[in-house]
Amino acid sequence: MRKVINAILFSNLWISLGAVGTTIATYLIIDQSVNFGYISLLFFATLFGYNLQYFSSNTINPQRSAQTSWVVSNKIAIRVLTIVSLAITIVLFVYLFISVLWGYALPAIFLVVFYKKTKLGTVAFRTIPLLKIFIISFCWMWTCAILPQVLVGSEINWKIAVFEFFFVLIITIPFDIRDYENDKNKLVTIPHVIGVNGSYLLSGFFVFLLLLIACYLGYYLIGVFMALTFVLVFLSKKFKSEYYYLLVLDGLLVVFPIFVQ
Repeated sequence: MRKVINAILFSNLWISLGAVGTTIATYLIIDQSVNFGYISLLFFATLFGYNLQYFSSNTINPQRSAQTSWVVSNKIAIRVLTIVSLAITIVLFVYLFISVLWGYALPAIFLVVFYKKTKLGTVAFRTIPLLKIFIISFCWMWTCAILPQVLVGSEINWKIAVFEFFFVLIITIPFDIRDYENDKNKLVTIPHVIGVNGSYLLSGFFVFLLLLIACYLGYYLIGVFMALTFVLVFLSKKFKSEYYYLLVLDGLLVVFPIFVQ
């Protein structure tokens, strides 16, 4: 069972399902039918984008030794999965996107390719001080909230877009806290600037703000979801297992649609 869980988590299948879940939540909130073609595209694009990051250095990170050890032991499988997911992404992209919409996808593609140094990109935007977490949040907002609305031709609901931006920011902060020591001489992240406790407080503040906004707009189940997020984010102070971060915190993205009225 552990081998199966490792394969799902560490191959980025789970986080790709998180992209699907977040996008389905967007469709539900804007009261549009789910575009299964687009969420299929997003699943494989996310799978490619996250696995692409494995193509850089695979040194063991003490805070996620199980993940990095699995990656080192499954290099061939990861390369095959990355190539297959890229091929499927290209086919779906060409099939689904009319030419006028291709430009809307370029910002996310550009940031993913140059997020980290790989064979495809020698520039690493994530190394720019404090930019890493905002790139991640922007890409999720763009692909899970903006593009789905562009595809259906509806007026963009910026409330859900901004909500998803800050939600991803909230659940990503604990990951930066976890990697605090390992990143100390490589990156400048929010915990390095305002400290670990300050980072938890910042995450809690954003959770509370989104909870209030959700309740004000009448999305009470999303308010409950944010209360759950608050609890799980602060439990990460106690549970340091990498499985907690990847399975539970990232799992919030997967179950998001359940809480949309």
